[in-house]
Amino acid sequence: PAGDLRWKPPAARTPWSGVLDATKVAPACPQGDTGWNKNFLATMREDCLTVSIRTPVSATIKSTVTTKQARLPVLVYIHGGSNAYAGVGDISEDALHREGIVVVKLQYRLGAWGFLGLDALRDEDPHRSSGNYALLDQLAALKWIQANIGNFGGDAGNVTISGNSAGAMDALLLTLSPLSKGLFQKAILQAAAPGAPRTAQQNEAIGNTLLDRLKLPRGATGLALLRKLPTAAVD
Repeated sequence: PAGDLRWKPPAARTPWSGVLDATKVAPACPQGDTGWNKNFLATMREDCLTVSIRTPVSATIKSTVTTKQARLPVLVYIHGGSNAYAGVGDISEDALHREGIVVVKLQYRLGAWGFLGLDALRDEDPHRSSGNYALLDQLAALKWIQANIGNFGGDAGNVTISGNSAGAMDALLLTLSPLSKGLFQKAILQAAAPGAPRTAQQNEAIGNTLLDRLKLPRGATGLALLRKLPTAAVD
């Protein structure tokens, strides 16, 4: 979601040759320094849309699982952090998969990267919407899970989304979105932050304030310049 793809729906990864090393801890999405998130700051980059998976079975699951009945429930976890901080991080010490489920943790754009609202963004969007890029990232991850989780022993027809704090609010919003139809069956919300979400008009007013602070013009010209700024300038 970087460069010209900033503040657009997530795009499919460019195909690669050879074997992609997916064993290392995924870089966090860009975020400001709030003190407790030093580990995430050390690795962050805009190309950050990943899923991390733990299963209770061996890597040979693809060849041993042949029926839907033999596949395992899937729990998709959306991390908290005020929708502005944190990430999946290192999942090597996670234990929930030992309960006989496939656990998937996803990353999504944070702060202004994931929730910026502008009238210029709304004008270029096919849904006439802006400020929902983080939720579109989560939907893209859920679509990937539907297509691929069977290779890890998971049942695409038995997916539960969950999250804590801001992640719980995101999970709640996903239950309301028509774009999520068929992507999951259940939801567990943990300590969802209280209060109604901002309106589109309120969010776009905040976006215009960002342009003003960066001394950029409003409208399409300002958006084009915003997409060219260094990551640190926006954070």
